[in-house]
Amino acid sequence: MKKQRGFGAAEYIVGLVFFAMAMLAPLPGQDDKNVTELLVESVKKNHASYMYAQSLSHMQIDETTLPSVSSDSNRSTRFSSDEEN
Repeated sequence: MKKQRGFGAAEYIVGLVFFAMAMLAPLPGQDDKNVTELLVESVKKNHASYMYAQSLSHMQIDETTLPSVSSDSNRSTRFSSDEEN
C-alpha cells in the first residue's frame, strides 16, 4: 500500500472555506445580517447588561420594609461595615 501524505490539509482548507461561507452568508429575515454580525451584537448587549448590573449598588435596601430606627447608631449595629459600603 502506498503512503498518502498532505491530503488532510486539503480537506481542512475545504472545510474552513465552507465554514467561513456559512458564517458570512446573509440570513433571511434578519435585515441581511450574517451570523457573525448577530453574534457580535449579542455579545455587546450581554456585556452592556453585565456592566449595568455591576454598576448597581451591591446591597440595596428598601427603607419602607425596615422597621423604624430611632437613631443611626442602632442601624450601624444591625449591619456589618462590609454591607454598608
